Amino acid sequence: MENHAIQELPLADRMIAPWSPPAHYETYRRVLVSPTINIPPAFKGYGGWNGWPEAIRLRNGDLYVAFCAGYDHASIRTPFDAHPDYVAEVKRKLKTMGAPMQAWTFDWDCPTGGQIMWMRSRDHGATWTRPRPFPLIPRLGYYVSHLLQLRDGGLLATVRGQCCLGFFERMPVNALEFARMAMNRFPSETIFLRSDDHGETWREWSRMRGPCLMMDAPYALFETPDGALMMLIPGQPIPFGPGWPAAPDQAAAQWIMLAMRSEDQGLTWTTVSAFGLEHFDANEGCGGYLPDGSIGCLTRPTSAWFQSPDHG
Repeated sequence: MENHAIQELPLADRMIAPWSPPAHYETYRRVLVSPTINIPPAFKGYGGWNGWPEAIRLRNGDLYVAFCAGYDHASIRTPFDAHPDYVAEVKRKLKTMGAPMQAWTFDWDCPTGGQIMWMRSRDHGATWTRPRPFPLIPRLGYYVSHLLQLRDGGLLATVRGQCCLGFFERMPVNALEFARMAMNRFPSETIFLRSDDHGETWREWSRMRGPCLMMDAPYALFETPDGALMMLIPGQPIPFGPGWPAAPDQAAAQWIMLAMRSEDQGLTWTTVSAFGLEHFDANEGCGGYLPDGSIGCLTRPTSAWFQSPDHG
């Protein structure tokens, strides 16, 4: 094979032409909510953050969006229920590294944390309702990870329960100390909310604890051909820290994916399988049924693709 030298292009030829939006740009992009546009209802600690939107088109034709109105990337309720060593570490980084994410939030006053809001459009996105809050229930997280309208018309929303900062990374290896720290903290919760009026009102439907000690939010919830529910959800089965095994080059506890099934519309769940990678995280998986009847799942952070021919 010949070894060709790379020819350096002149600077003018390497520059990318400035992008200019098409004339119909405003037809497709709208600011639905912000600190100055369609402002969410005021609550103590709201800092102007509006993020984590989850959108769905309902069977009545409405566009429906749930989002977090909060104060930061992670709008956890304050004061934080955090491990004291975690607090000390973040404050130390604040002095030596400037202001890493979450350092300033120790002084923020938001007793509910970020609140989940919703709004809808009945004219294909041309106009939107004012944001309205989801009900505040114990340990509810600050964003909806997935919305699904069931065959019977009911609407399900999945939310990660608020969990304690810094504990899972510092779980002791001693069995008695482990049990004492885990009580009332782990396994973490997945919370399901249900609406039977197209999202106008919501109620707590169920809570699931585990099957791993630490669970993230589910980003894939879908109905199976036989009418059951399937959920793809990430979990961390093994804590991280002194004395605990970790995959090579892992900076935190490793994530795997779990396929779970419900025969009663999400009231109770059973684990069908666990899948993942040997040395990399498999997290925040999105997926569903493919045209050939298999289930496909794409995961963060390596874009790893998993496929099941037998319903998970």
